Amino acid sequence: MRLLLFSLGVLAMPWPAQASAPIAPGVAAQPVVLGDRAMAAAGLGDCLPQDRSDLAAMTELSSQLEWQAVFLDDRMEESPAGSSGTTALCRIRLERAQGNTSEDLTRRVLLDLAQLEKADDPALPWLVLEAAGLLVEQGQRAATLALLERHADRFQSSQARLRAEALRQIAQALPAPDAGAGSDAPADAAALASLAAWVRALSDPAGDDAAMMETRALVWCFLGQHDRGAAANIWPILARLSAGDGLHMRRYAVLAWREIARIRLQQGDLLEARAALDHAYAAAYAPGERRAWPIGTLDLGLPGLDAAINRARGTPLTELFPLKPVPGAGPLVKGSWFTDDHKLDFDDTDPARRAAILTLYRDLWEARGMPDVIARPFAPDVPQLAALAFEQAQSLNVDGAEDDAVFSNALRQTDSPQQRANLERFDALRREQDRLLRRYAMASDDLEAAGVLAELASLWPRLAPLEEAAGALLDGPVTGQPRWAALNPWFLALRQSYAKGKGEDFLMIVPADGDIHVFAQGRREGRDFAWHRLKGGEALIQPLVERLRCQLNDDGCSAAAIRALEAVAVSPLEEAGQMAFDREAAWQLYDWLIRPVEPVLGEGADVFVVAKGAMGTLPLHLLVTARPRRGEDWADYTAMRKAPWLGDRYAFTTLPSFNAFRPNRFKTLRNPNEDMLFAVASPAFSGSDSPGKLSSASLFAPMRDEVLADLSAIRRLKPLPGTRAEYDSLVAALAPPRTKALIGPEASEAAVKASAELQEARLVLMATHGLLPRQNRGGLAESALVLTPPQVATRADDGLLTASEVLTLRLRADWVILSACNTAAGAGGGESLSGLAAAFLRAGALQVLASHWPVYDDVTPMLTTLTLATARDRPGISPGRALQRAMISLRQGRAEGGGALAGWQAHWSHPSAWAPFTVISNGDEAIVNDRFALKRE
Repeated sequence: MRLLLFSLGVLAMPWPAQASAPIAPGVAAQPVVLGDRAMAAAGLGDCLPQDRSDLAAMTELSSQLEWQAVFLDDRMEESPAGSSGTTALCRIRLERAQGNTSEDLTRRVLLDLAQLEKADDPALPWLVLEAAGLLVEQGQRAATLALLERHADRFQSSQARLRAEALRQIAQALPAPDAGAGSDAPADAAALASLAAWVRALSDPAGDDAAMMETRALVWCFLGQHDRGAAANIWPILARLSAGDGLHMRRYAVLAWREIARIRLQQGDLLEARAALDHAYAAAYAPGERRAWPIGTLDLGLPGLDAAINRARGTPLTELFPLKPVPGAGPLVKGSWFTDDHKLDFDDTDPARRAAILTLYRDLWEARGMPDVIARPFAPDVPQLAALAFEQAQSLNVDGAEDDAVFSNALRQTDSPQQRANLERFDALRREQDRLLRRYAMASDDLEAAGVLAELASLWPRLAPLEEAAGALLDGPVTGQPRWAALNPWFLALRQSYAKGKGEDFLMIVPADGDIHVFAQGRREGRDFAWHRLKGGEALIQPLVERLRCQLNDDGCSAAAIRALEAVAVSPLEEAGQMAFDREAAWQLYDWLIRPVEPVLGEGADVFVVAKGAMGTLPLHLLVTARPRRGEDWADYTAMRKAPWLGDRYAFTTLPSFNAFRPNRFKTLRNPNEDMLFAVASPAFSGSDSPGKLSSASLFAPMRDEVLADLSAIRRLKPLPGTRAEYDSLVAALAPPRTKALIGPEASEAAVKASAELQEARLVLMATHGLLPRQNRGGLAESALVLTPPQVATRADDGLLTASEVLTLRLRADWVILSACNTAAGAGGGESLSGLAAAFLRAGALQVLASHWPVYDDVTPMLTTLTLATARDRPGISPGRALQRAMISLRQGRAEGGGALAGWQAHWSHPSAWAPFTVISNGDEAIVNDRFALKRE
């Protein structure tokens, strides 16, 4: 983000004192060597051209690095094959030296490696080692070991063999594959001890053996990150080892001194913490730089740690970060506007540390006396405090669906059928390339690798012509990396300025560091932006959310919630058989989280919500805006019917992230699909078990394709005759010109995957049981829909349509109805969306109607039918508002026109009946604002 300051003419501003590479007494500012000493030692040159006259004239490292990168890019473009091994290796190592360890870089390394697989290139073994190093950093144990094993005979030099052995031992120490994706399981203790003994046994490098130094630093760095008990002793070893002058060793030096400073701070030794931090700054910043720019991203985490040390020394926040107006900027925004807060642009790769930085932002906000509700304090790309906090909160809420949500929106906004076809082809080929690269890394022998390489060779000529055009359509480079850091609140404010006569507001709820932060962006004059913090909020709201979920679904009760409810006397209406709902708890959640930011929300607005944590498991529309009367029976259905529900005040729509708005939203949304209903309903089950009792089924985990679902357990599930009634109700109400239904035995996983009609439908109904991760034995690896079990389980059909399998379905549906249990909220509150809901968005659905708890067979057909009929009959309203009206009608027992709902029963007034569903969308704000109607082609 710092580079954005260039465009605003603020380069003359001094860099903040604590980010200007302070040097403690005795800390020398070592010169930086751009040449790659390890590569030179391997006989591959030093990555610099022979003519170095231009380089010698440059005094700033930032210019030297840019010059070196341009030189390498030019060499790669000049090569007929795209790049030589040495040039590609130089480019990769330059990026790694500056802190890039992204998945995109890994993809590029594997691509270079695959292209040079059969070449007699001296750089090939070192490319293998770079790829293995990146795979290790991303926790891919099996792929690392497979890649090293297959290329073992290429490691001829002692340096290469040493690096390969180090990476092999590091991979062995990684958590086992069955720990699951994203697991925080610890590394293997015995393997860590073996690795430590191995690196200690290495003799000191003779002379100037840069490759040996790098290998030892690599091992000690891994041990410091994973052996927490010994970290205090390990980081000083790495600090001494990395006291060289090369870019690569500087990266290790920064990590070592940063962690030493963090440990000393935790121990209360502030002098040692400051001295260690000064060492880290000295390594991260080039000496003599006019603006003291860091080397790449080597300063990650340093400013935040700097502030923590100064605060521990008693320095007031307002003294650490004084207010300074922009010189000569003028009143760009009403109210106070400052930009000296650019020093607070703290980046860190660790979520817990990013959460601590958000806490620091809020502490400073309150130290300055800023209220929760303010006028807009931000301008385009200016990193001020409110905008920085908003972006930092998004970094804590990155959802796996967001990059594909951007793609889906771009696909709907392309200008021609040909562009759409090209974009779809590009996406399919890119996914296929990534799949093949994973297979290539995992290949067990050269024969298997050759087969993969042949498939890649046939794919590349088809992919290359599509990449540039696809990048332009997707509003930026197609890297697969989260784009949260580019979204400033001004972007949402700009969107709102085009929503004339329409209410389109935004709400974000994010837990961080034990607190809960709530951000709101509205359009009220002088009250446009709100930022509220509930201190200790995670502990405060958890029991309330658990209590409400327990009253909505018995299977969702935690032990603590059961004990709390059992301690409350049974009310008279509960004794009579009515269900309770704690509206006091629902009001308390509203009072703590929503009411403080509500002044910026327009009355009756469509509110787009991004939520994480416990509040991601509970739809906001079942909160209440007034405290219940004392003594009121909490099982009173009449009182529930008349209660002031938050969902009556606003129409809520859930987003995977605000990044869903990133593409150019001023183009027409298009859907070439025909008006057809595709339905899967009433799969053939023959037992009496609920999904919560599906204890004997297991789902294959990543890299364990041999583990399939237990078909006998699936067959024991109870049938769902109400799902057939839901399908019949939709057909009767909507009268689609064409339908395709997979009912009973036909509702199989194989039939769904093979159906061409699924890709052509505008409305998709999936009415069956749903499973969440960790809901059954062995830990379900991902969410899944349960379908008619086959006679014999295979990889193609084991009765479970998993979230990853949903991703392979190319959809263009306006609506996907997931009429199954638990298809909206992420398991355990960790994710903002379940894997299923996110997967259908990523597969191309415009919006998904999903449930937060098991739904009623007698209520669901009416609720979904009312929602879709309202959306059809009132095309000027949003899908969220269509659901809002359906919920009100269902709770009241009366249709919008005033007529009674057939079959209505009093218990439908309980939120468990009318409130389970939420609309999850990629782009229905286009309909909200009437700016570009969804065109049919």
